[in-house]
Amino acid sequence: MIRDQPWGDGRAFDLYRPPAASEPLPVVVFVTGFPDPRFRAFAGCALKDTGPYRSWARLLAASGLAAVTYSNIEPATDAGDILD
Repeated sequence: MIRDQPWGDGRAFDLYRPPAASEPLPVVVFVTGFPDPRFRAFAGCALKDTGPYRSWARLLAASGLAAVTYSNIEPATDAGDILD
């Protein structure tokens, strides 16, 4: 797992991969529709750092897929940006 890789303005992503994988893999991107600054004010952390997102991403990696979770500021545009 690679955590908190910066992208964009003050945003970060986490990449989950199977431990022994060296080849390219299909990837699942967890797209969130809620802005992280508001979620942080409510919960004290980014949505990508909550238990369900981390657990789902680990489950996908254990199943042979890559997974990406990310923080966002503008959900509608950030989803497209993280795919790029």
